[in-house]
Amino acid sequence: MKSFKIILAIILVIVLGSFQSMGAYAMSLSSVDVQYFDVISLNTNTGVQTIERYDTYLTAAAKSRGITEMSTPAYYGTDPVAFDAANVNDGMVSPRSIIGGDNRIRVTSPKAAYPYRAICRIVSYWDKNDDGVIDSGINVGTGFLEGPSAVVTAGHCIYDVSINKWCEYAIVTLAQNGPADKPYGTLRSTVIHTSVAWTESGDWNQDWAVIELAEDIGYTTGWLGKMWSAGSLNGTAITVTGYPNDIATSLSDKNNTNVYGKGMYMWYCNGSITNSLSARLEYNADAVGGQSGAPVYKEGGVVVAIHTYSIGTSVSGGTRITEWLYNYLVQYQQPE
Repeated sequence: MKSFKIILAIILVIVLGSFQSMGAYAMSLSSVDVQYFDVISLNTNTGVQTIERYDTYLTAAAKSRGITEMSTPAYYGTDPVAFDAANVNDGMVSPRSIIGGDNRIRVTSPKAAYPYRAICRIVSYWDKNDDGVIDSGINVGTGFLEGPSAVVTAGHCIYDVSINKWCEYAIVTLAQNGPADKPYGTLRSTVIHTSVAWTESGDWNQDWAVIELAEDIGYTTGWLGKMWSAGSLNGTAITVTGYPNDIATSLSDKNNTNVYGKGMYMWYCNGSITNSLSARLEYNADAVGGQSGAPVYKEGGVVVAIHTYSIGTSVSGGTRITEWLYNYLVQYQQPE
C-alpha cells in the first residue's frame, strides 16, 4: 500500500497542479478533512480474515484544490468488439422494482459489445449451518470488472448480515448468455472484501464488495470506469445492466414458472437519477432480484453507483461511488 500511495502522490502532482515540494502537497491536505475507513477481507482459499484501514487522501487533495469530481476512464479490452454507445445512454435485494411499464431490453450477445462483456453473473456458495458442507441453495447476483482482476458487486452478495456470515466462495461468469454460453469460462474468487460498516451493522450506505480473481481477465474483456462527485447527479441518464431472476429470454417469462434459464441472461434498462443522497443514488430504471451488484453507469461506461435495493415499485437504488469507495477502488486499476 505504501508504493500505491507514492504512485497516487505523483498522479496528484500532475493532475492537481504543480507544487514546489512534497511539503506543499502535505500542507494542502491539512486544510481538508481526510477520512479513514476499515475494510474487512476473507481469503476464500485459506479462510483467513483480515482488516485494513484506508484513507481518502486522493479526493481530499483534490478538494483542497477546488475539485469536486474525479473519474477513471473505462478500458475496452483487447478482444475485437464494438462499443455499444447506443445502449449505454439509451445502457437477494428487496422485492422487484418495475417502475411503470417494464422497459427492460435483452442483451442478445454480451461478448460482442462493450460494456456488456465486462459485466458478470455471480453465484455465491454458502455453509450457513456450519456443518462443513456447501449448502444446496445458492445466491445469484451481478457484478462488473473494475480493473484487470477485481469484480465489484453488492456487499450482501457475499456477506449475509442476518446471520453474520461470509459466503464460502463466489464464481464469476463474464458475459454469460444462458445456461451454456460462457465465453470467458468461470472464475473463482481468491479474496473478497467489504466494508466493516456492512459486516458489523448492516449499514446499507456501505453495501458494496470486491471479489478478487486469480486471472487478469480484464485486459481481454475491458472494465468499467467510475466517478465520484460531491454534487447532485439528479437528471443524469444512466443504465442498469445485470441478470434479473424473473426472466430468461423474454419479458413474457415473468408469467411462466416453468421457464428454464431465468437469471442466466443479461438485460439492461435505461433511466435517470431521481435522488442524490450522500452515500446512495436512486433512479427510475427497472431492476429486480439477481441484479444486486449491477453497475449503474452513465455515458462512456462510467459507474456512479452499485445497484443494491428497490422500494416497492417506485424506486430503485444503489450504493453511490463515494469518496471512500472511489479511493478504495482506484488501487485495482494501478500496476503492482
